[in-house]
Amino acid sequence: MTIGANIRTGSIQYLISWRSDSDPSLGSFSSGMTAETLAQPFTWRDSTPYWRGGQWDKSKFIGIPGMDQSYFSGFNVQQDIKDGITYFSYDTYKNPFFAYIFISPGGSLKFMYWDDGAKAWMTYWAGPNNTCEIYGTCGPFGVCNSLKSAICRCLDGFVPTSKDEWHRGNWSGGCVRKTELNCQKNTSRSAPTNVKKDAFRKMSRMKLPDSGDYLSDIKDQDGCLSWCLNNCSCLAYSHVSTIGCMVWTEDLIDLQQFSTAGEDVFVRVAHVKTGRSTQKVTIRLTIIVGIMLLALFVFGPCKWRAKKRGNLSKISRPLDSVDAPGKPGELLLGNAWKEQLKQDNSLELTLFSFDSIVLATNKFSKTNKLGQGGFGSVYKVKPFRRTLVE
Repeated sequence: MTIGANIRTGSIQYLISWRSDSDPSLGSFSSGMTAETLAQPFTWRDSTPYWRGGQWDKSKFIGIPGMDQSYFSGFNVQQDIKDGITYFSYDTYKNPFFAYIFISPGGSLKFMYWDDGAKAWMTYWAGPNNTCEIYGTCGPFGVCNSLKSAICRCLDGFVPTSKDEWHRGNWSGGCVRKTELNCQKNTSRSAPTNVKKDAFRKMSRMKLPDSGDYLSDIKDQDGCLSWCLNNCSCLAYSHVSTIGCMVWTEDLIDLQQFSTAGEDVFVRVAHVKTGRSTQKVTIRLTIIVGIMLLALFVFGPCKWRAKKRGNLSKISRPLDSVDAPGKPGELLLGNAWKEQLKQDNSLELTLFSFDSIVLATNKFSKTNKLGQGGFGSVYKVKPFRRTLVE
């Protein structure tokens, strides 16, 4: 089986779906290979991209994580860049079982194999098999992760184009850059001369974006970084050992993050927004300030109370044991207040025992209640006498 394209002759070979399972006329979906330098398998719905398999790395397509397993042996891509020829083929002789590829009426590209034990054709792989695999689900500069509850998020340094639509689950509008790139500031006449260079944020286990360019004359990752850094139009780069240097100068579209497999891509961001170190410093400072404020609120009142206890140390007897003058064994609360105030005129607060307060408020009687404040009920107290039990 072979699908592909020959730009020179105009010959194109596609897989085309049936209209329905019972209607073999031409359907809406077709699958084939792009003729670009970085050849990729695509499924189109009419003429609109519906699914993309990612770049060929000489053994598998980067956007199909499980393709390096045994069932996928026998696949190959042949390219002649000068003649504009790209073909994808599957060699059944390299596998000990029967297999074929077809596209369903619903647009699912499937790899089928014959299970001799079950005496039936079984689906080994199908794509797309989740929302993240549908082309451009999260829009430009959006990343899709099917394992997250909210599958779409913006790349670091970007924000949703429309927050309202984003929160509604309509992510197709994608994201926009939050901060202008430093290299763009440098092109302005009014830009300061000490503007720092941009940096690149690493994204791991990624299905690389669509519409990349291949730089055949750059052989290593440092060269790839240098080229991208010195070209303001370069928005991202990736260096894959079996492919070489790839760069992107258009909106980054159809980004997906896997739990395994995938490749690293480095996204250009303004220098002030790079690195998680800035975020970490901010978080640490926030925690430190929070701890200091907490300590102030917790230990400050304790220190104040300790100071007041020192002032109260001159009072040798509890308030409710102060004898009223001339009447041993009796307590006159009104005189007790006066006596205590005489002992230390500098006190800002006067302390009373709970028993004294209960007696003074007639056991917190409703008739003594004046009202309700922020710290509880407010009661009126009256002088009283209590005979002490010897």
